[in-house]
Amino acid sequence: MKNLDKAAPPLELVLKGGDPEKIALWGCGTCHISARTREEAVACYAPWVCEKCGKEVKSYCEDCSKKEQFAKAQVQYDKAQKVMLSEYAGDWLCCDHCDEYYPDVDSLLDAHDDDEELPTWAWGTTEQQFSLDADRIISDQLENQEFYEDAFENISGDALKELQAFFDGWTKKQDLKSYMVDNSTVVDFEALTNLRKKEQED
Repeated sequence: MKNLDKAAPPLELVLKGGDPEKIALWGCGTCHISARTREEAVACYAPWVCEKCGKEVKSYCEDCSKKEQFAKAQVQYDKAQKVMLSEYAGDWLCCDHCDEYYPDVDSLLDAHDDDEELPTWAWGTTEQQFSLDADRIISDQLENQEFYEDAFENISGDALKELQAFFDGWTKKQDLKSYMVDNSTVVDFEALTNLRKKEQED
């Protein structure tokens, strides 16, 4: 929110050749940009203040924003199922420190060797197969090619099923898959991290 008490007094603007007693517009007392109302002119250059802590900020309080993000992340972590690395059935890991994906824990720890603190856990991931949606592709192409409004309705359901079956068969032949972060699973490898720390110290 803005602290209007610290705003510069607004300017009263009159039209050239008009009634000098009649205010036509208001102007910001700092940048002089015109506004329709006195309230808009006052608020134009008034400083922002954080609604939580009251500190003057540019547009939002970075400190409070970080605290809020940390609190949300903590809730997410607390709700997640904790599994040991040996119990983890997934393939890839998503590092909470850097938001990068790693094929195994060694690669993850290697990437953080220069950090003061090595990660002791990571988010699990879920495999995502490459797919094509016949309905969406046809709909998008009709729109891109600027066909008439109800053109999609002239394509039969059987024709769409035929195309979807072709897409499904084609995508199965492609070796394309990706991994998405799974915020419901936390993979714990603290023992491995501690072992690496000990090796570095020796």
